[in-house]
Amino acid sequence: MQAKAPTTLMLKSGNGYFCSAKYMLEFKKEGYEPQTVMLVANMNGWYMGNMLFGGLIGFFIVDPLTGAMYELPPSVFASLPEKPAAKTAALAPAATAKAQP
Repeated sequence: MQAKAPTTLMLKSGNGYFCSAKYMLEFKKEGYEPQTVMLVANMNGWYMGNMLFGGLIGFFIVDPLTGAMYELPPSVFASLPEKPAAKTAALAPAATAKAQP
């Protein structure tokens, strides 16, 4: 999937029974070095609340199957450094050629 930044994506936090989702996000822009960010879902703090509110069914079946036991970070940022060639090309003086008589 490709999108222009800023954008909002709906991603699943689970990747099967008791497996968190993992995503590789690649940020690219012409004239800048690309950056890859690994996005990994972590344990949702409310998952442990199943012992009090949802019981064993929520703890061992519902949340692990639906991925609700995990959560992804709400946002991801990337800072792209400018490519060295683009910097030097912009700063270099223009060269002129003279014809030899």
